[in-house]
Amino acid sequence: MWKKCLAVCIAILLLLAATVVWLLFGNGIQTTANYFLAPDYHISLAEPIDIDTDGILLPQITVAGAQNSAHQACRLVDGEQIRLAWWQRKLTLEKVRLDYACLQQLMNQPNESIDSQPFTLTRLFALLPLGEVEIAGLDWQNAEAVTHPQLQQLLHATTHARAVRQGSQLRLQLQATEQQDADTTRKLANLDGILFENTLTAFLIYQPDEHQYNQVTLNAELADSFEQLPLNADLDYRWRSADMIIPQGGISLTWKDQQAQLQLYEVAGQEQHQLLDLPFDIKNGQLQVSKAQFNWAKDLPQPMNGFLDLDLQAEQPDRTFWNSFPLNINFRLSLLSSGDKGKGLIVIQGLNGKIDRQALQIPLQVNGEVKSFDSIFYTDLPMRIEGPLHDPILRFLSGSLLRMTGNTEYIDIAELRLPLAGVVVGQYGIKGRLQAILKGKTRQFERIDLRLDGRANEFIAGIHSIFNIRSAQEVPSRLSAAAATNRWNWNFWGYADIPSLRNVVSLRGRGFWHDNLINIQLLDGELGRFALPGVQVEPLLLSLSQTISWDYQQQRLSGALAVNTPRIQLDYGGQILKPDISVGIEGKDFSDLNLKSELTADRLGPIRLFATYQQGALRGNVYWPQQSSNVFQPLFPKRWNWLIQRGSIRGQTAFSITPEKGLIAGGHIAIENGSIALPNGAISGINFSLPYRYQNQRFQLGVKEPVEVKIASLDNGVHLKDVSLQVQGYYPYTRKSPLSLTKLNLKLLGGELNVDKFSLPQHNPAYLRLSNIELSEILELMQYNQLEMVGKVNADLPFWIENSPCIICDGVIEQGSDWRIHLSDELISKIEQGGGITERILTNLMETMDVYDSNINVNLLQDGTGLLNAKIKANNALQNPIFLNYNHKENAFDLWQSINFGSELQQNLEYRLYQRREQ
Repeated sequence: MWKKCLAVCIAILLLLAATVVWLLFGNGIQTTANYFLAPDYHISLAEPIDIDTDGILLPQITVAGAQNSAHQACRLVDGEQIRLAWWQRKLTLEKVRLDYACLQQLMNQPNESIDSQPFTLTRLFALLPLGEVEIAGLDWQNAEAVTHPQLQQLLHATTHARAVRQGSQLRLQLQATEQQDADTTRKLANLDGILFENTLTAFLIYQPDEHQYNQVTLNAELADSFEQLPLNADLDYRWRSADMIIPQGGISLTWKDQQAQLQLYEVAGQEQHQLLDLPFDIKNGQLQVSKAQFNWAKDLPQPMNGFLDLDLQAEQPDRTFWNSFPLNINFRLSLLSSGDKGKGLIVIQGLNGKIDRQALQIPLQVNGEVKSFDSIFYTDLPMRIEGPLHDPILRFLSGSLLRMTGNTEYIDIAELRLPLAGVVVGQYGIKGRLQAILKGKTRQFERIDLRLDGRANEFIAGIHSIFNIRSAQEVPSRLSAAAATNRWNWNFWGYADIPSLRNVVSLRGRGFWHDNLINIQLLDGELGRFALPGVQVEPLLLSLSQTISWDYQQQRLSGALAVNTPRIQLDYGGQILKPDISVGIEGKDFSDLNLKSELTADRLGPIRLFATYQQGALRGNVYWPQQSSNVFQPLFPKRWNWLIQRGSIRGQTAFSITPEKGLIAGGHIAIENGSIALPNGAISGINFSLPYRYQNQRFQLGVKEPVEVKIASLDNGVHLKDVSLQVQGYYPYTRKSPLSLTKLNLKLLGGELNVDKFSLPQHNPAYLRLSNIELSEILELMQYNQLEMVGKVNADLPFWIENSPCIICDGVIEQGSDWRIHLSDELISKIEQGGGITERILTNLMETMDVYDSNINVNLLQDGTGLLNAKIKANNALQNPIFLNYNHKENAFDLWQSINFGSELQQNLEYRLYQRREQ
């Protein structure tokens, strides 16, 4: 009998030995483990497997994910250097790599084998064996799809994990560290959680950098089923981060017997300010929030507080709302705001809404007003939230209108209207017909009435914090510009008053807003005829010569405008023909611009302008390159009959235009070798460089020193040569700001004319000092052939233009040398024929006289009457002394006209020839 028993024992031992050998060396463990795994999952063990008295050592283990027709198999987990200690019940892994992409793929696969039994704490503890699992290094791979920087930081960190099951206690510890340099690591996150029977405690610290800190503390009493809410719970979350709208604050949640209270608070110094108090009940399959209060801190952009009432209930009363669909929802949210214009109230109400497992449908009505700073928003918005849970949309219904009034830095808005009927808002932005109607005024414009109308396609209006943008793979490559995503295409039109011009400008055009780019593709504008002091401008036409493009995120603005008009008429009679202005703009925005402009007008120009516009002020420089002076011809009125023949002109001006001081300008203009033909004369050899300054509608000429003007010759009946003078002062001139002409010198009639100083307005006479004037040239000028005079004349003539009844008052003519007066034979003959013996005696005595002394006084009245009183002492040919007293009265203006007639005739003929040549 014992032999049979021994044989059975040996057979059992051989079977056990064979089983152990098969398990350890014949892939038995791998086959057995795969048998118990879920379908389509697979474990692979690398060989060799080492066994000693302490346990088993595996070099590598791999867990592959499920494979089906829709997805390929992927390696979910790779473990290295796995050791199982027999007696310690401890499993140690040196390194574990988790594949993020594979995990995402498996989570998105449909679960075809749903366990109808709820998962409970009892089942959890039954599944987990007693013992310990420790992972020295847990790493993630294939996590490029994660874009959040802090999640990326966690996934790239090295994590140490430890899980221990002892009796009724389960403990999980995680510690994440990141490598700062070759020898230094920094603790990034730490989690310590303990589940003892049905009591859970957890403590989490997360510190992404030295400026941010997050801490979570949890104490909860759990129900046995994970589908049930905790019986009691206390959660406290605190943070510190300068990047958040609340830099330092916390959230606390207290839960007991299906009643809970959630509070949000801000920490400022040693004080806490409550921002949200949300009490709620969950019972009988219903979530109720009653009079939840929230209050924004005062130092946030928009102070706001309000109340929330919410009722969320399952349609089947015997089911809890969080695992039963559909759900019925009703809520009312009241928002109270405060701004410079007082308090406002807006109510958002949702009635009879329904949430399915796949979609939701919630009718909404928004009414009221929001007062933000100096603006008021008025809302009347019937709308509806609808669509799938993962991608809901907000649809505005008929009658939806958003209005705004208020003042901003750039514009005072009388009304901004946004009709929103038919517009749809989703996670990718706004779709549908989008309109805007703006009425208001700025510092430059009044009665602005501007309208935009177009279509938006997933337009986010630059709000990246709320909306998402489709990736390049989601957008068709051949999508037309009109249907491009994140874009609002619009047409615009409108008008505005320009008070400074007493006129109206009208605009129309086309453009779009795409992402952070606002683009104006077409612009046509018109400004009616207007007048400025001394200037009348024909209607202006405005157009685009280069698309206006504004990237407000990158602060880049560029484009170019063209302005033209038939003519600019000057009140004195001159005109600028066909002015054409091109303006290129570059800058950050419409309040910070660089301008580059060119002005041409017929043959005039180009005159170049470079300027900047900042803080409502325009500053820059105007450059006028040298060109022929005859481009100025239209500036001379036709009635003057002046014709520019030759010369060149150039100039430069610096200017600023501000709302406080208006236009201030300064620069210079230079004319070289200018020549002008006049109907009754000519001016040639004009040379000057004129520095000037313009402020308060007044020119200041010769800012630092007088301006020297030189004219080679001036022929207007009298031939003047080598004219030079200095000009300094103001125009228009006043008593306190006069215009002065000094050091006037010129040559005429064989002599010279000098004026030391002449000021306007005139309060003192200007002394015209004549020296060495030839008497013979005076007679030649007067075309008087009956008398011959030889000698030189000096004169000192007090000269007035205004504030005096006479033009020349008490002028004195003196001899510059001895005079010889000889009567012509024709004159003697006529005197003798018409007279008697007395006349013959006189003519014999005065036929030739040598004047050695004279006293001559001259006066010229404002009406042209000239008065001459002369006392002359002379010797005749027989050396007999002669004394003459002579008084003469004649209108000098008439005399000038009569003696200048022949000269005018000749000069007019020359002018007509020049004019014909210019044509």
